[in-house]
Amino acid sequence: MLHDDIILIAAIAASMSAGVLLPAAGRMIEPYILVWLGALLFLNLLRLNPSDLIAVFKKPRQLAVLSIIKLVALPSGMYALAHVIYEPFALPILLLSGISTGLGAPFVVNLIGGQLPLVIGMIIITSVAVPFVLPSIVYAFVHSQFEIPLLHMMFLLSIALFTPLAAGWLTKKYFPAGSKFLDKNSFPLSLVFIILINWGMFAKFAGFLFRTDVLAPNCGSSIPVLCCLLPSRICRSNR
Repeated sequence: MLHDDIILIAAIAASMSAGVLLPAAGRMIEPYILVWLGALLFLNLLRLNPSDLIAVFKKPRQLAVLSIIKLVALPSGMYALAHVIYEPFALPILLLSGISTGLGAPFVVNLIGGQLPLVIGMIIITSVAVPFVLPSIVYAFVHSQFEIPLLHMMFLLSIALFTPLAAGWLTKKYFPAGSKFLDKNSFPLSLVFIILINWGMFAKFAGFLFRTDVLAPNCGSSIPVLCCLLPSRICRSNR
């Protein structure tokens, strides 16, 4: 497990560096990020039993509690803490912590262990709820209005989650040998798609990291501000 962790950390660091230092190649990868994300999820959803996912929604109490913690309690607490420590980072931290459960979560669960059906349920519920919850929290704290398009979130779920989920079930049913092979080699194959995703995403914002008006006053602020830009791919500001 430690060996896998080291390889994962090295792959993430290398792909981020490649995105920043070799942005031209990364920009060729970036338009297909949803494809790489779907492939990553396909590999990590192969071991999901459909009946287990249905059971999570039949008894939704735990799912509801965790979703409230993820969408309300966690971002509110993080905002309050950041506001006390360093106020300029409070809003970016609120946006990052208040977004829905990441689509990369199944990979993490399969790597370190956990309840995969519950995590998938969290992704679905928080993705549907975040367009309503996060704008309300932002308005309550900073009196700024913005929206997360619900149709965009539904499209993202359909392409990046439901499609690989269905593909995984069909693969297990009609190609069991192939399914076992992919599941057995899930980690190295997943690394390939993680590298492609990071490379493409960081290449998109590489120019921002080298802007002198950002680096000169405070070089350390580049990464948090860059992170703040990522949710803006699905948010439209209406200040």
